Amino acid sequence: MGYRHLRTIAATALLCGSAAFAQVDSIDQPVVNLASGPVNVSATFDLPMGTGPAEDATLSGVVTGLAFYTANYSAFGSFPLPFNIVGADPSLGASTTTIPTVLVPLKFIFPNAGNPTLDGTNVLAATQNSPIFLTADYMAGSVDLGITQYGDALQRGEFWNLPGFSTNYHVLLGTPSVGATLTINVPAGKGNAFALSNGGFMGVLDTTYFEQLLGTLIVNYSPNQLPIFTTDNVYLGANGLMQNCCILGFHASQAGSIATAKTWIYAAYAEPGTFSGSQIGLSFVDVVPLSHEVAEWLNDPFVGGFAGVNWIPPAVLPGQGGACIPNFETGDPLEAAPFTFAKVTNSTTYHLQDEVFLPWYLQTTPSFSVNGWNTFQNLSAQVPLMINSPASIAGSYTNTATLAFAPVNTSVTSDIVYVGRGCPGDAYLANPSGQIVLIDRGTCAISLKIDAAATAGAIGALIGLVAPGNAITFTYGGGSTFVPSLVITQATSNTIKNALASSPVNGTISPANAIPTPGATLCGPG
Repeated sequence: MGYRHLRTIAATALLCGSAAFAQVDSIDQPVVNLASGPVNVSATFDLPMGTGPAEDATLSGVVTGLAFYTANYSAFGSFPLPFNIVGADPSLGASTTTIPTVLVPLKFIFPNAGNPTLDGTNVLAATQNSPIFLTADYMAGSVDLGITQYGDALQRGEFWNLPGFSTNYHVLLGTPSVGATLTINVPAGKGNAFALSNGGFMGVLDTTYFEQLLGTLIVNYSPNQLPIFTTDNVYLGANGLMQNCCILGFHASQAGSIATAKTWIYAAYAEPGTFSGSQIGLSFVDVVPLSHEVAEWLNDPFVGGFAGVNWIPPAVLPGQGGACIPNFETGDPLEAAPFTFAKVTNSTTYHLQDEVFLPWYLQTTPSFSVNGWNTFQNLSAQVPLMINSPASIAGSYTNTATLAFAPVNTSVTSDIVYVGRGCPGDAYLANPSGQIVLIDRGTCAISLKIDAAATAGAIGALIGLVAPGNAITFTYGGGSTFVPSLVITQATSNTIKNALASSPVNGTISPANAIPTPGATLCGPG
């Protein structure tokens, strides 16, 4: 959640209506796998907005600031709001902006017995080879956004249908130079290293201590550069204590004139196996924190002083207890689940966060973003189940919910077979191979049911609720093999089961049918 907004509890705790955002089945906190046993933590991206250090007193002469533009975008179609966004104005056509970027590895020696050390140098290669800097092909449904970097694809999708936009518009991070590794001996009381069950370590640094440390480092960089301070599995929390963990990253800027203000990013590289036991545990790995912060820095770079903040109509953050956001942060509304997707560069699979587009905050209808969507990959959108046959039940069933660990990221069409409860070890009532399976909710984790069916050859899964009510989403509870999946209501499940008694049932689960995510819910009394 960037370096940012004053999170508040709305006067009335409004929640977004999309079931895919907020409802969970069991575990609703990420778990750190400590050697001494699992511990629940709160994963976030969170520092106060408007508290950045003043501009360097030593700056003199001609100073080249960050490349950004200022333009008005209208909220509710008629209320212009000014925004400062990295790059050139996309309404002016083709342009390419390249931001000089520096990766700064931080090596922390902790005061615990044996002085455990976590060195950001160890994740430099993985970060450099990730989609943050290398190119991949990005699709938005059937629209090809191009072979480019993650951040550039995001910005292109955001402004795709804006009048004047050109498909030759780009905002790129330059091939990063690498700063010298900075070795820091963490004082007692300012941080701790914790042994993990997989034999590794994670670190937790006191938030204020770390923020002050970065304040001493930014003098080494120019306003037109983007320094990215990277750590290997080191997070933030008050007093360096596990119970206060974990801030995974933030972006920041100096206060003062935005024309010459420096900006920067801190993001932990999240080692696999550190977090588990929830959707967050499944999704917050490798460069997910960095993807979150790069996206937010691009769209709201000057958060260190109130003059440069991109204010929006205050909006409820879905699934976060009524918390409210007043500025344009792209990752925060999709953080609670979170909604992530995979991308391969240099034969390595990385994970990136989906992001909301500006029109979601502005309540712009239709959205000027690609496909009229309100998010980059539309992962939080409701995906209907299409029944193709028999004719007696054919049609679109829209009361569904998606699952972050088994996203509908490709189309599947097949006969639907009912296999029963579907827990690991259960005997199936029908052969799942090559089919979309219908599985009853209950007894074991939904993710384990889908993992077992996928391992048995299923190409898609429907989780049928066994009590009346709307479709809800579920948290991750184990498993590693997944297929496109939807949760459907008890009524829809019974409709399919009744039809199967006399004929085959054929269905489609497809992202092409997704209903775009609606605009934000405003904070405050309804």
